[in-house]
Amino acid sequence: GAFRAGAANKYAPLSSITLSGEVIRGFSDQQVFWETLACWQTHPALDIEAASGEEVLCLRDGVVTACSRDALWGWRVQVRQTDERVCEYAGLLLCQVVVGQSVTRGQTLGTLMDAIPAEKELGTHLHLTLLENGEAIDAREEVP
Repeated sequence: GAFRAGAANKYAPLSSITLSGEVIRGFSDQQVFWETLACWQTHPALDIEAASGEEVLCLRDGVVTACSRDALWGWRVQVRQTDERVCEYAGLLLCQVVVGQSVTRGQTLGTLMDAIPAEKELGTHLHLTLLENGEAIDAREEVP
């Protein structure tokens, strides 16, 4: 499983719940070229390499505020964390939670699809966005 941290640290860094791989594309508030979409835009997320079908685990305790599915991102799950930040997990093939559900750190939210259509060139990965006061922030700052 993807959850490797000890239960004693309720607010472990992102590295404790990372998937099988490394960060393959970082946060950028500058325009970057998106190969699959053939356009320039910001990348307000971390892309973390993983295996197809790998479980996506909740970063922090919170409440599921959105579950949606679309052609570019697959299933996306948003969790309002107890620290009031919102974390969005995108690229899921299956969603295992519902809006309004309380979730705990390390709980399975779903499993990853083979490749996110919007970022097909990156292969299987989690597209992880962290919002603070409605603005995307660099989640890598939480990774040691």
